[in-house]
Amino acid sequence: MKRTTEILLVSMPFAPLEQSHVTETALLGAARTRGIRAEALYASLRLGEKIGTAFYRFLSEDWWSRDTLVGEWLFSRPAELSTEEEHGVYGMRIQEEYRRLARERIGDSNLLSSVDFGELRTVCMQLVRDEAEKIVRFQPRIVCCGSSFCRRAASVAVLQIIKSLDPSIATMIAGAEGEDQMDAADLRRYPWVDYVFPEHAEETFLAICGLVLNDGTGSIRPGVPLGVTQCTNRRCALGEGYAFCKYFSHKDRFGAMSEAGISTFTGSRHPA
Repeated sequence: MKRTTEILLVSMPFAPLEQSHVTETALLGAARTRGIRAEALYASLRLGEKIGTAFYRFLSEDWWSRDTLVGEWLFSRPAELSTEEEHGVYGMRIQEEYRRLARERIGDSNLLSSVDFGELRTVCMQLVRDEAEKIVRFQPRIVCCGSSFCRRAASVAVLQIIKSLDPSIATMIAGAEGEDQMDAADLRRYPWVDYVFPEHAEETFLAICGLVLNDGTGSIRPGVPLGVTQCTNRRCALGEGYAFCKYFSHKDRFGAMSEAGISTFTGSRHPA
């Protein structure tokens, strides 16, 4: 199969369905301005289709979901982020908390208790596998996932499977959860992740991607804008940020939302 995509930006659950996926839209637009063949893949929308958009919104936006970190737990098993015993204990806690929530909000603990979070976890794990296999078939040189909006575990999990299927693919995580000491910690904990970018580092993202695409190494060297931690643990300063939205590209996301049957606004203040 001929490679048609050089960089694939992936939005994993539980990114909010209607809100702009800042990391992906900024980096997608940045890559395209440099003539790099870049595409976006919205796995978050596919999970919304599978479990229903209303329930997806609850899992991604409700205070209860964020307090229990249920979205992270649902995707933690593929990347072996905890033991099976911990999974079982936490799963029972989530199920019980969900029944309590139904009783307090609706007055009927049975109404929402029919949701089986164990089965839902199986659905999420299968989604990760399916998306990873799909991504590898695209034969991208680089895959980058966002790491905010309760989607960290899903991003880590899909990159792990991608790396196991094709070690030649450069794997990246970008977003607010890649700042300060978290980036170096990610690289120690997840050896299948090659690069971790903080927010506001799209200029550095472009520089590193250029090195990966040109010589296959991506090694940081003199003269390269800095703002990334890579597997050699070299720390550096931020590149130019995307605060002024000069790179944002929304057309792909709106198109994907439309295909998934999710309503979108017809206008945007930023050019696509």
